[in-house]
Amino acid sequence: MVDDVKAAQYKQEIREEWTVAAPGWKKWDAVLTESMREVSDRLLEAAELKPRMQVLDLASGTGEPALQIARTVGPDGRVVATDLVPDMLRVAEEKAREADLGNFECRQSDAESLPFEDGSFDAVTCRFGIMFFPQVEKALAEVRRVLKPGGRAAFAAWGPLEGNPFFSVPMVAVAKHGVMPPPDPERPNVFKFASPGSLEAAIAGAFPMASEQRLNVTMDLRVRPEERFQALVDIAAPFRRMLESLPEDAKLAVEREIADNSVPFWDGSTYRIPAQVVIGVGVKGS
Repeated sequence: MVDDVKAAQYKQEIREEWTVAAPGWKKWDAVLTESMREVSDRLLEAAELKPRMQVLDLASGTGEPALQIARTVGPDGRVVATDLVPDMLRVAEEKAREADLGNFECRQSDAESLPFEDGSFDAVTCRFGIMFFPQVEKALAEVRRVLKPGGRAAFAAWGPLEGNPFFSVPMVAVAKHGVMPPPDPERPNVFKFASPGSLEAAIAGAFPMASEQRLNVTMDLRVRPEERFQALVDIAAPFRRMLESLPEDAKLAVEREIADNSVPFWDGSTYRIPAQVVIGVGVKGS
């Protein structure tokens, strides 16, 4: 387990990275919502959501899938969207007001120290956030605490790099044109739960009834070819960090290579990018 000092350092770095990315997530919100729709649908299926449920969504970003959950549980249900980054949640609040969703609220909070009473929620969801929790064990213990008996927690994480061209194409380009320092093995990263069984094993530490399933999905990224690189820079905080270390000529070379290697996914209107994800579920005993 990562010690408290390192965890605080990682958390601060992550908060800063995603605060910088927040305007980009607002700019590309419609594109991101569409591209992640299949994953969101599968995550909500795994959580077995029903009308009137009280649901907590972790690492909600600009509001998805929390807004989708609000529609699923209906006006007699409730969803609380949380994130470490207030700037992300402000976008989610704007979208909820525009959609007139009275059963939706936002709380800025740390997943490893949730500000809710024991047994407050019927379900907890988290789409592509669990990989960035420095002390996953603490976060999962908190999730279990705030769940009602019999409640379900459902998490989505990315599968391996080679199964996710959305990441592999830019990372290969950066590696070709720059020097990538060896990663800190303890620092949270996109592929933390890419290895088969790793997400299930983590969840099992807090939930005796734990499982995972690995899925092949398609991300429909509806951006024009000339927008592809800028969208990536705007929304992918870890990629932006890698790119900032390169000189300008190398950045241009990376941009060209990403454009060339993305051509096979372009169908004339949309980048249809295959992806491998992992859905993990934990069920709290009665």
